[in-house]
Amino acid sequence: MLVVNPGDIPRINKQSTNKSDKTDSRYLCHHLASGHLRSISVPEEKQEQFRSLFRRRADLVKNLKRIKCHIKSMLLYYGVELPAHYDNINWSKAMTHWIEKLKWLYPTACQTMKSRLDEYHFLKKEYLHICNELRSYARTQYKKDYYLLRSIPGVGPFIAIAILSEVGDIRRFKGIDRLSSYVGLVPSLHSSGEKSYCRGITYRSKNLLRRYLIEGAWIAAKKDAELMQYYQERKGCDHRKIIIKMAAKTLSRIYHVLKTGEPYQTMQVRMAV
Repeated sequence: MLVVNPGDIPRINKQSTNKSDKTDSRYLCHHLASGHLRSISVPEEKQEQFRSLFRRRADLVKNLKRIKCHIKSMLLYYGVELPAHYDNINWSKAMTHWIEKLKWLYPTACQTMKSRLDEYHFLKKEYLHICNELRSYARTQYKKDYYLLRSIPGVGPFIAIAILSEVGDIRRFKGIDRLSSYVGLVPSLHSSGEKSYCRGITYRSKNLLRRYLIEGAWIAAKKDAELMQYYQERKGCDHRKIIIKMAAKTLSRIYHVLKTGEPYQTMQVRMAV
């Protein structure tokens, strides 16, 4: 059986005006016989279910951000000033305890805030539980690859888990160019005759994984002298383009480490050896 991406099947203008199952089937058979259809990888059930748990964590992160915004907007709406030492993205137990102890003029506002805090505590508990389950599963089921990935600067536990769950066996790619295209760390080009220009980064991507790699590149630059030097040499350029290139370099390291089965070594360690 051959599984293909519908968006990669060539079409003619006539198909948009005269579309039918019979026409589509005949067109698919024609491309299949000529060998123009390229199959895509179908993940195993184990990886698919691992991916679902990882994406559940991403959903919880979104919901936590949402409920935090609702709580802070309610405080702002009613003129309650949040102390400066609590006004940050990391909410402590002391902060939530301070919100719980607030005095409201009417019981309806008190119940509204209590309901929102209950939702926040539930989501926080679920988030921590899912994080622990992901780490535990990756360390047992993908132990070798997990710790190989963790040896790379900027690749934390959840970037490693993102690679393992979203990409699967990275060794199936014949080169880093194909892997970069799969993740979405390549430019979108348009060329016609003598005119050629870049439309920015491609929209075809593993969006969640790409975001993780870009965020990890900022951390990697602080830990790896090579990446920091690369950033400093291009400091006057658009920092958004630089960080995408640094994320691509991190992906290249990930590919090399998993392909060779050897932990990553920084430039200082390689020179010492």
